[in-house]
Formats: sequence, C-alpha cells, structure tokens
Amino acid sequence: MITRLATTVGAKYQNAAGAVDGFYLDGRFSGKREEKGADITLDREAGGSFFAIYASSYSNSENEQYDKKKRDILDKIHDDMRYTDKKIDQEINDLADCAVNVSGQMTLGDNGVKQPYFAGLIVKDAEIAAVTLGRGCAYLYRNDILYPLTEDEYPLKAVDTHGRKVPNLYVYSAGTAATIRYSNIARLQQDDCFILCSREVMDTIGQENMLQLLYAAEDQADSVGMVKELMDEKAPGVPYQYMIGFVEDLLADKDVKTVIKKAATPTVYEANDNNFGNQQLDTNAAPVNMKPIDDFDDSYDDYEHTGSSKGLIIVASIFACLLAVLAAFLIWVQFFNEGNFPSWVPLFGSSDAAKETSATSPVNVTLEPTTSAAPTTKETTAATTTAATTTAAKKKHPDKVKIRAGQALVQLIQEVYKDYHLDGDQQAAALKALIKANPDKITNNGNNYYAGDELVIPDIDDIVNGNPTATTAGTTATTAKKN
Repeated sequence: MITRLATTVGAKYQNAAGAVDGFYLDGRFSGKREEKGADITLDREAGGSFFAIYASSYSNSENEQYDKKKRDILDKIHDDMRYTDKKIDQEINDLADCAVNVSGQMTLGDNGVKQPYFAGLIVKDAEIAAVTLGRGCAYLYRNDILYPLTEDEYPLKAVDTHGRKVPNLYVYSAGTAATIRYSNIARLQQDDCFILCSREVMDTIGQENMLQLLYAAEDQADSVGMVKELMDEKAPGVPYQYMIGFVEDLLADKDVKTVIKKAATPTVYEANDNNFGNQQLDTNAAPVNMKPIDDFDDSYDDYEHTGSSKGLIIVASIFACLLAVLAAFLIWVQFFNEGNFPSWVPLFGSSDAAKETSATSPVNVTLEPTTSAAPTTKETTAATTTAATTTAAKKKHPDKVKIRAGQALVQLIQEVYKDYHLDGDQQAAALKALIKANPDKITNNGNNYYAGDELVIPDIDDIVNGNPTATTAGTTATTAKKN
C-alpha cells in the first residue's frame, strides 16, 4: 500500500540549559535554519515513512559532530522504511534504539534544565507504530476521537469531540518497557491524523480544546496555526513542538503482499546510573503485549481475493445453463408448436379457447348518465386525500432516525436526504430544520446531542420548496369541508 501523507511541523525553540529540541520530517532534519522555530509542510506519497520530534541531551546546536551522529541514526530508520522490505513489526526494536540514542541521558537536574524526550512514528504499507520516551506524546485522531498511541502520563477522558463516551480509548497502546512506551500496530484509514507533540502542548491546550481545534481545522497546516496561536496566548515563554500528519489517500500497490502478522517482542532497556546511552538488552524481561490492529481486514481481503474467481466460474456456469434451456424452448415453439407460445408464458402465451372467446363474445357497455352538477363535498375531500396520499408516497426519507455513535448532524442530513441531492444551502436549511424539530434532544445550537436518541426528520418540502405539500393538502381539505 502507498500512503499519501500531508505532514506539517510547527515549533518554537528557546536557548536554555539542558536538552536541545529538534525534529525529523521523513528525511528532513532540523538544522541551523530552525534554531528559533519551524513551520514546514511535506506532502508525499510513499510506501514507508518516518517522523519524529525529540530533545537531545548529547549535543547543542553548535556541535556538528553530534548532529551528524543523530542524523545517521534517524536516516537509518527512514531508509529501512522507504528502501527495504523490512516490515514494521521488525523495525520497532530499531525505533526504540533510535529513541534512546537520539534523546541521550536523563538526569535529576533542576527545574530550569530541559530533560530529553522522544516521540517517533513509522509508516509502512498503510500501517503505523509509535514509540515515545520522556515528555514525548503520540496520538491518533480518528472519528472525532483522540486516541493515545502510547501510555503517556497526560490524563485523557474517554470522550469524543461532542462529549460522548468512548469505549476502549487505549486500544492502540501496547505498554511500556523500562522508559520506552510502545504502541500496537494500527492500520491507517483515509482522513486519519497522527500527532506527535511535546507534553507542553497538551498541558497548555488540554484535551477538550485540542478536540475542538482538530474538529474545526480545515487541514493539518491550519491546525498547526491554531496551536501556535493558543501557545503564544496561554504560554508565551514555553518552547514546544507539534507535528501532525493527515492521511489524504491510500493507494493499492500490486507488489505488496498482505499477510497477517504479529509484532516482534520489543527490546527492553534497563536504567544504568541514569545513563541511557549505553544500555543492554534484558533477555529475562517480560515481553510487552504488542499486537497488530485490524489484521482481520487483511485476512478478509485474502479470502475475498481467492474466493472471487470460484464465484465467477459458478455464476458463468449457471448463466450458460439458462441460455441453453431458453434456446431449447424457442426451438420447440418454432418447430413443434407452430410458433404459438403456451398460455402460461407471460405476454406471449395465449390459448385457442381464449382467442375464440375474445373473437365471438360481444362486449356489453353500460352508459351512465352524465350530469353537469358541481362536485360534492365528499368528492372534493376524496380528491384532496388522494393527492396528499400520492405526495406522501413519493417521500424518500424516514420520519424518524436514531443517531449513531460518532455520527455528525451533517452526515445524518446527507444520509437521510441522499435521494434528493441537496446542495450546500439546502443542507444548511435541512440542518436548521432538524435542530428546530428536535428542541429537547439537540441543544446548544446543534452542538449537544447523544447517540441512540430518535430524531424527528423534517419533511423535505419544508426545506426544498419552502411551501410544504402536507400543509397545502390540509388547507385544501379544510376548505373542501367548509364548502
């Protein structure tokens, strides 16, 4: 699978004691041009990608030797994802090594000393996995829900943008091994967003404001601008990093074979005098429970691919048998039944007795006297009722609908009135009519509503024509009764 990602990184840096901030944007390494901040967008199609934000204690912006070392470590992960057949579950251990080697030593330093952190995410064949360390955070924004990819310490409520409860909020988090936090392997969907940020962003903006921000943003670059405004307003002196990638499209790659796989056991690190630069593998440590997400889709695709050819053969065989039976029947009619179809054949079939009856039997016609009297009240009411019934029969939408979890009101309008092909103005009018028709279930000007509630659906004539047929029919009926 080829993934098209539009990714934007926004950052604000300050010269301070301790670790030095930086980022890696799928091959783009932060350098001297980004000493004070960054605002960069990358739009790319690729089978594999690598993104990271970090703060490194190994070097400062003036030490080119350590910068080159960090870049070599980051480039290796990027090259493995882009140019090799290495699978994402095989790369997780290398990503953990990269987090440790890039971030460097953690100390018990003063409050004014910045501690190192790391948040990295790899993409391969439309699947993602993330690793975080320290104050690095990684999230997946999907269906108005902010899912944590790793179990960071920021407290999240299990709710979506609209305040509705969300089950299994930590479904994409795998666990921790020493200081490394791992994610499960998750399959991407179109319109997904991944987010890598420093903890300062979530502490300043908060979950509720972040959800509203992501819901209102037009694209990933717009969300970066909103984060910058909020950080400058609420925490003007606090450095931060915020990277967001938007899944624009998922393209099939014929050379990629889809298989069901499990993530490899991650490398487990032990602290050694607070020095994480020279850490060794602890083979006796319990493995982290890491599992792929949505592997059922892979197995179903394989099943569907292998079974489709058999289905086509069966359908073709049945169709050939039907053609043979039809040909034999036409030959029998032409040569053995003198070209006459039997009476049990629709449209063409007729019996000789029926032909004889229709030829000899007279047609009795009874003429009713015609009067020029005006129609009675009953006739007028019956005609009006017939017209109203015909109009009601043409209605192509239900009277009431239960709203589903995660379904926005605009999506509900599009589904209910899909047969009417409403334009933008008509959809806006339909939304207003829906809110007006359900004042007890939709409040706060359409911002508050709950899944499972049964909503009354307004008549389409109230929206499209502005002169509802039902009201007109009722007025006509009332007038007829008065006459």
